[in-house]
Amino acid sequence: MNKFRRILGLLAMAATLCFKAQAQLEVKPAYDYDQLISQTFVQKNAGVQVQAVKYIGAKAAIGTFECKMVYNEFIKSGIVLTTGYLSSIVGPNESGYTSGRNMESGLPMLEKLAGNQKTYDAAVLAFDFTSENDTICFRYCFASEEYPEYVNRNVNDVFGFYLIDLETGEIKNLATLPDGKTPICVDAINHLKNKEYFVLNGLWEKDNIRKWQNDRVKGELALHFGFDGFTTILSTGSRVLPQHRYRLIMAIADVGDDLYDSAIFLEAGSFGTAYNSPFQKLFANSNNTGDAQIFSADKAINFAFGSAEISAQSKPFLDSLAQMVLNGNLEKLEIIGHTDSVGTNANNMALSLQRAEAVKSYLQTQGVSSKLLIASGKGELEPLATTNDEKNRRVEFRFFLK
Repeated sequence: MNKFRRILGLLAMAATLCFKAQAQLEVKPAYDYDQLISQTFVQKNAGVQVQAVKYIGAKAAIGTFECKMVYNEFIKSGIVLTTGYLSSIVGPNESGYTSGRNMESGLPMLEKLAGNQKTYDAAVLAFDFTSENDTICFRYCFASEEYPEYVNRNVNDVFGFYLIDLETGEIKNLATLPDGKTPICVDAINHLKNKEYFVLNGLWEKDNIRKWQNDRVKGELALHFGFDGFTTILSTGSRVLPQHRYRLIMAIADVGDDLYDSAIFLEAGSFGTAYNSPFQKLFANSNNTGDAQIFSADKAINFAFGSAEISAQSKPFLDSLAQMVLNGNLEKLEIIGHTDSVGTNANNMALSLQRAEAVKSYLQTQGVSSKLLIASGKGELEPLATTNDEKNRRVEFRFFLK
């Protein structure tokens, strides 16, 4: 029996080491905030000029991170702001109640976002900028120890990305879902609500090796991250006036008490223009998602009602797209069809796939290799609007650059 236990112990150690060898999360404190924004956060050659960088909060609450995941998708590197300690971010996730009290005050503008509840331990990173282009965008992820036990319990940790026009005083919160209204927070994204944007982390069980061998995705996450839940990787952005002065305030705080940490992860090199490639410029007037590589061409491509026949007026757009693909440096182009809610689910799913395949076939007639193209259909499952069916009839393109 003792020999059997020793074998199990060796297997446990080997499995843990295997995870650590293949994937890791490293977090470091940051002290040079100008460098943090100018050299880490802002895209190179993005035409963005940064000024007046300022950080307010505990030194233990701001840093950089590098992430090398094998079985999970996560931001590879960037900036992290937390309501607790940087050291608590790194797993294993052995407790559902991690709290780091920094004894910092809250932030009034976040309290307004939190329904006038008191906030604590705010971490605020802000900078002024001008852009040569007419858009800005960046990618991020939100994580919290309040998941899932404290959903809808009035301790909804909150954060905001406030874009302020310094000439007009207009303020816009960019930390929302694609609808532009729903704030990103524990109560708005969780295992019950908007769950397509939510990832639940498990508790690391070092003695339950069989469990992690059978589910390396969850095992990797539980071993390397100390938070109980995450949003998926999200994108945000806004139109701006070229050479116009703006301020971006990125802030996070505990709500209701100073317990249970939350954090925002900002992707390195993601802050810049949303239209920094020919593909992005082609979709500038379409209803895109704000992501730098995902575009919905609902206004550019039209089909005959109830069919997958591409209208004649849409072909010049597809000709331009084909030429850009031929001249570009693409690894893959995914074409996704979407429909409105008229008709049955089965018929809409089939029609959306037929329309994506029609676009794929047309691009092939223009010389694009079939090896670059993937067609799929989502039917009516991912509407952009709940009432505007016309907006939901679209073809989405996902560009994967080499």
